[in-house]
Amino acid sequence: MAFDSRGGADTHSRFEKLMGRTYVAPGEHGIRVLDPRRQVTLTAWVGRLIPGDDHWPNAAELDTVEYVDAVVFTAPQLRPLLLAALDRADVVARAEHGAALAGLEPAQVVAVLTALEKEERTAEAFALVLELTYEAYYRHERVLAVVAERTGFDIGRTVNGAPLAPFPVERLDGVKQFPVNVRAAS
Repeated sequence: MAFDSRGGADTHSRFEKLMGRTYVAPGEHGIRVLDPRRQVTLTAWVGRLIPGDDHWPNAAELDTVEYVDAVVFTAPQLRPLLLAALDRADVVARAEHGAALAGLEPAQVVAVLTALEKEERTAEAFALVLELTYEAYYRHERVLAVVAERTGFDIGRTVNGAPLAPFPVERLDGVKQFPVNVRAAS
């Protein structure tokens, strides 16, 4: 379903540790880093990374762009990487297809993204956008609803827990019969 032409290639990069320390809470973020042109370019980009179908929403329909913007707002070290890649996407799109990325047909967008993914100067940024797109996508309530509907898996139980019956403490009475050293080792 999602765009990935790496063929199992290693995507470890210098930004992964930073990403592990960057948290953006779900909710409305607004756009604080991207200018309108780059916002449109990123929308076209994420829309091809996860295009959606009859069941799954397109990543561009969700708050994916706002999430990416919020992450690079929170982690300013990532801004130059993202902004340069968005600019490069439009340069490649214009050179190869005569229009900015957002003005291209889906197959043309895929061709540009494939080139960016393989180009040394943009490969790391491509991996960043891919990672952030997946993060935004799989935490969105519409996607979680599809996951729950199709698999029965409810992420809310994993995050928030599920109600349990009170533990019957009388079950511990048998443990009192064991010697102290056995109870201490348990």
